[in-house]
Amino acid sequence: MEKFSTKKNALIIFSRNPILGKVKTRIAKSCGDKKALEIYQQLIQINEQTISNLTEIKTFIFYDKNIDNQVYKKIINKEKQEGVTLGEKMLNAFNCIKKKGYKNIIIIGNDCPYITVSLLQNAFENLKNHDYVIGPTYDGGYYLLGMKKINKHLFIKKEWSTESVFEDTIKEIKKDDKNLFILKKLEDIDYYENWITFKNKN
Repeated sequence: MEKFSTKKNALIIFSRNPILGKVKTRIAKSCGDKKALEIYQQLIQINEQTISNLTEIKTFIFYDKNIDNQVYKKIINKEKQEGVTLGEKMLNAFNCIKKKGYKNIIIIGNDCPYITVSLLQNAFENLKNHDYVIGPTYDGGYYLLGMKKINKHLFIKKEWSTESVFEDTIKEIKKDDKNLFILKKLEDIDYYENWITFKNKN
């Protein structure tokens, strides 16, 4: 059996540039743009702390507008998202990292502070014996997606930010006749209530 090499593992983090009025707009409806920006910056800090404890996995930050060296300061591998839709941007990011020679690639965002080091390690571990790994959210999306071979059909003709994203993705994976590992369901921070719930637990 081929030995599973952690040197072939890459983690993509999709990050919006923290700009007032441009991040967490659904949260802003409840508490204003300034508070929403503060919350997003805290989510980035939580993610950064988690990633700092992740060993033997190469991390790449993909920014939505421009590379910002003040965000994720400790991570040197930084790229700009390319494409029009979220799906196009994600597909291009996967292809970008695949071309760099990485075998097992996982993508996450800044929206789920419940992601832990052990969860990420578990996700990469499960790519040993599975073609895909995915972490569903309670709102019908997913907080994590990983794969060995890039499947463009997971990213095209999708209604992003809807409750059908996870199920639509699973359907595409089944069409590919590949095996899949599903992680535990977690909650994204999309609304102010989600943030309050998280803060009360931590």
